[in-house]
Amino acid sequence: ELKFGEVVSGSSDKRLIIWDLDASDSILGDAIIKPRKIIHGHVGEVLCVIQLKDERLCSGSSDGSIKLWDLASHWTEGVCDRTMRGHTQAVTALVQLRDGRLCSSSEDCSIRLWDLASCQCICTLQGLSGVVTRIVQLRDSSLCSSSVDGSIRWWDIETTLHCVRTVQAHDSAVNCVLELQQHTICTGSEDSTIKLWDPQTRSEPTVLQGHWSGVLSVAELRDGRLVSASRDMKVKIWDLTHCKRSSFWSYDDYCEQTLLGHRSSVYQVVQLRDRRIVSASDDNT
Repeated sequence: ELKFGEVVSGSSDKRLIIWDLDASDSILGDAIIKPRKIIHGHVGEVLCVIQLKDERLCSGSSDGSIKLWDLASHWTEGVCDRTMRGHTQAVTALVQLRDGRLCSSSEDCSIRLWDLASCQCICTLQGLSGVVTRIVQLRDSSLCSSSVDGSIRWWDIETTLHCVRTVQAHDSAVNCVLELQQHTICTGSEDSTIKLWDPQTRSEPTVLQGHWSGVLSVAELRDGRLVSASRDMKVKIWDLTHCKRSSFWSYDDYCEQTLLGHRSSVYQVVQLRDRRIVSASDDNT
C-alpha cells in the first residue's frame, strides 16, 4: 500500500500498476477498479516492489535489475529514475532498512546492501547455501532471511555483516518470513505449514496446518490475527490466541476463516490501513 492509500502491484507481464481502490465503476453490481498508472520498463517479470521513504517506488525483476521510479514526474506512467545492477539472477525481495540503505535478495544465492544516494552496492552478505526467497528487518535491527533450502538465517548488518544464526525451519522451501508483534518469527513453507518461532527460548515452534499446498505469503493483521495465502487458491485467517479443532478430521486448529474466490495460486496478501485485505493471484486478479 502506498502513502496515499493506493496499491501497487507487479506482475509477470513486466508491468507495475497503481490502483486507486476508492475509484471504481459499478457494472451489474460488481465494483470494477481501473488502473491509475501503468509503468513499463522492466524486461523481465516484476517479482517485488516497495515504496521508499522518499515516496519513490523500488522494484526487482527476474532480469536481475532493481529500478527506482519517480511517480510524480508523469501523471499516467511514472519515469524510471535509476537502475541498479549487480545480481546475476532474479531479484526475489526488497526492503529499505531503518538507516536508509536498501537490501535485496536474489536467486543468485546472495543478499546485497545498496546506497540509494549513489545506487551502488555497498556489500554482499556471504554464507548462503540456497536461493533467498524473502528478507525482513527485525526490531533489533538484524536481518532475517528465508531460503529454498528450508532454512531461516539471522544476519548482523550493522558490524560483522555475517550470519549469526541458522535454523533448519522446514523440510521444504521457506517462501515467506515476518516478525509478529510479540517478536515471534513466522514462516510459511512449500510443505503447506506455517510455523511460529520464539527466538528467545528457541523452543519447538507452533505449527499451523490447514493449507493443502505451499504457503506463499503471510501477514499480520492489526488485531493480532494472521492471514496466509497459498498455492491451494485459499486465503486463511488464523486466530493465534484460541486453538479450537474445527472437526475430527481437520488439523486447522487455529484457522478461523477461509476466503475463497481465486482460481489459481495466491502469491501475496496484505492488509490495508482501512483493514481491508488485498490478495494477488496467478489468475491475473
